[in-house]
Amino acid sequence: MVVSQISNTITSSKDKTLAVDGEDFSAIGEAFEQTGAVCHAPLGNGMLSMMRQRTLVDFAVKWIEENRKCQDTVDIVADA
Repeated sequence: MVVSQISNTITSSKDKTLAVDGEDFSAIGEAFEQTGAVCHAPLGNGMLSMMRQRTLVDFAVKWIEENRKCQDTVDIVADA
């Protein structure tokens, strides 16, 4: 999986380029919270949410592949 901040895309293991516009990041975050992989701890007047970033990104890619409409993914050509 390759994440490109410049072009706002994620390339998944299925050789699809996923558009990343952030419109469903809240839904992804809520779904990820349900996995139990997030630890919370108080800090000052706030609350920290801590998780392994690799786990979160892998979850997000899978969530996007399963929940976004097909037009949001584009086939890419794998290097030969």
